[in-house]
Amino acid sequence: MALVGRLRAESEDFARAWADHRVERFASRERRFTHPVAGELAFEHHELVPADLPDAHVVVYLAADGSPTRDRMAALLEDARPR
Repeated sequence: MALVGRLRAESEDFARAWADHRVERFASRERRFTHPVAGELAFEHHELVPADLPDAHVVVYLAADGSPTRDRMAALLEDARPR
């Protein structure tokens, strides 16, 4: 907690954000990111918990079929493929 104390003392923005933070249980939802080449990307954000390993949690980000994000991700992967 010493780090948090230092950050709160040094940054009004951090102190305000820390005071406002809410800890919630995981919920599937849409997450948006801005990529420097592809632009805005929207993903469905899901958590998977294997039945035989309940302490393991896997978070996956999925682009919907036919979405601009899916097309942009496919283009990024194609550009990254070794030639």
